[in-house]
Formats: sequence, structure tokens, C-alpha cells
Amino acid sequence: MNPGPRSQERFFRALPDYLPVTQLTHIHLVHQDPDQPSPLVALRHHGFCGCVVAARASITHLLETWPDMPRVLHDHPTAKQQADHVLLELPQGREAARVAIQQALASITPPGRLWIYGIREHGIHSLTKKYPSAQVVLVKGHMRLLVLGMEAKEAPSEAPTDDPFYRMTHGGLQWATLPGVFSWREPDEGSLLLLETMGTQDPGRKVLDWGCGYGLLGVTLAHRWPHSELVLADDHYAAIRAAHETLRCNGLDGRVSLVLEDGIGHELSRSTFNTIITNPPFHRGARNEHGPTVAFFHQIAPLLQPGGQLWFVGNSFLEHGRTLQQCGFTVEKMAQTHRFTVCRAWKTAKIREDRR
Repeated sequence: MNPGPRSQERFFRALPDYLPVTQLTHIHLVHQDPDQPSPLVALRHHGFCGCVVAARASITHLLETWPDMPRVLHDHPTAKQQADHVLLELPQGREAARVAIQQALASITPPGRLWIYGIREHGIHSLTKKYPSAQVVLVKGHMRLLVLGMEAKEAPSEAPTDDPFYRMTHGGLQWATLPGVFSWREPDEGSLLLLETMGTQDPGRKVLDWGCGYGLLGVTLAHRWPHSELVLADDHYAAIRAAHETLRCNGLDGRVSLVLEDGIGHELSRSTFNTIITNPPFHRGARNEHGPTVAFFHQIAPLLQPGGQLWFVGNSFLEHGRTLQQCGFTVEKMAQTHRFTVCRAWKTAKIREDRR
């Protein structure tokens, strides 16, 4: 069970008593929800003036309160900068955590140290088995703070290779993914069902793949329909980085655009599309998170051209179709398995009149 907001607040209020706050040069936020408690409030109050490295565009919303705070959007814990003490929010997933820890340790100059906080569901409790030198310095409920020294760095033979991507072949295309990106080890079953259900239906000239991950949906459609202009959008830096490499591997980087922004931001809001496809995000880390998807459904009407359609897939127990109907869309169920449901939706006349 994930810690509630009050439990998180208590943990973050206690952090400055255990950290060398003024010596922290970087804080890397990975899953932080802008609507949930943040460690930045307490650390800023106690003198933190380093750089915040955000793994997602949505996390940068946290920094609007502190416009003078240095920040960068990156998937590397220090944005590849040299560092002293680093505070890392533990990523979900064993390999994603290992990579982030080793990247951070490689960037730290002795006698600096790596401080890691996280929840049980992300594996914070098991890190002491992986790194025997790790010291537990703070425990509150499901949350812990650990500290690691340079002795935890992996031997050169175990370190990541120069190619950071996990590569696979599927459907005659090459895919490049990264640990921490959705379904990074194999194509997602729900996304494949969506592509199968769409079949030979022409998506039109302009197509948006929202929440694209490493590009499974959008790249497949770009390959199927050479006349279509694809836009792939995600708020996850690592996802856009992987999608860029996937496009390059398949010779599609010249005609497919990538957008890194939170939800429907400044860039997407200026465009319209014949088709929008999505396997919308269901989790932020280990926690179920419906907020970004609900906000997206409320914002997409102006993005669809007359006659345009939204195709989406989700776990069968989710209420995506009902949410869209409440937004004034007509929704049709196109396929269903015991796990996933594929639907298409289109704007009603009422929505079109309201937008004139």
C-alpha cells in the first residue's frame, strides 16, 4: 500500500535532519506527482539551492513556485553534470533503479554521496541486499532514505555499455527502449490489440500518438501509412529519447515529429488531427494515476478535425468510455478481451457547436 499524502509530508519534513541539504547539488525527481507532497518544500526551506533534474515535463510544474530554482528536464540523475551530494527518487523497476544509481554514482565527486528515497513498492527495502554498504538513515511507514558511497559503484565489466538502449524486433520494425519506459521489455498486449483492431482503416493525413512511450503505436502507423504525418507526444524524457532512436532505426525520423510536454501543452494545442491514438497512462510509478488521462479527454475536442476520431485502449475495468461520454463524445466499443477494451470516439454535434 502506497503512503498517503500526510505520511509523505511527515517523511519529507524529516528529510533535512538527515541530509546535508546545503551540499546537495542535484535532486532527481522521477515519479513525483505535482499534486502530491514534494521534498522540495522542506529542502528549499533549509537552504537547498542546487539543480532539480525532472524526468517528466509534468514535474516541472512543481517549480513554478520557485522560478529562480535551477532546473533541467533529463533522464540522467544529474543531467550528466559533475555532482557532490545527490538526492535520487528511486525509479520503479529493478533495471531502471540500477541504471539510475550507477549513473548518479559515476557523476559524484568524492567525498560526495548518493542519497536515495522511495517507497516499498519501488523496491527501496531490497536495496540493502543489492548494495550491502547502503545505510538506512530514515524510516517512516513505507518510505525510506538510504545513503550510498562510492564503494557501491559497479565494476567496469558490469557497467552499462555505450549503447543504453534495449533493442528488439517486432512486426518487421526495430524498436529501441529504455528501462523505466512503459512496457520496455516487450510490446504491450493492449497496444497490439489496438493496432490489430484499427486494421486497414486509413487514419488520415495528420495523426497524434499521445503518451507514445517508445513509439509502438505511432511508428507502426507511420510505417503502414506513408502519406500520414505522425506526431508522437509524451511527458517522459526517456520515452521521447527512446522514440527518437526507434524512428532513426526505421528511417522515419525525417517525417515524424516528437513532442515532449505535459498533457496537451503549448505545442499540441496549436495543432489539429484527423486521428488521435492512445494507450493512456494508468500508473505513475506504483500508484494508479487517472488524472492525466481524464484531463486529456477533457482537452482533446479542439484537436480533432471535423470527422476526426479518437482510438484508445485501456484495461477493461477502467471507465475511459464513460469519461469520454461525459465529455460529450460518442463512444463505440470495437474489441474486447478479458484484459483490454479498444474503443473509438468522435465528437458530437453539440461539441462542434460549442467550439465555434
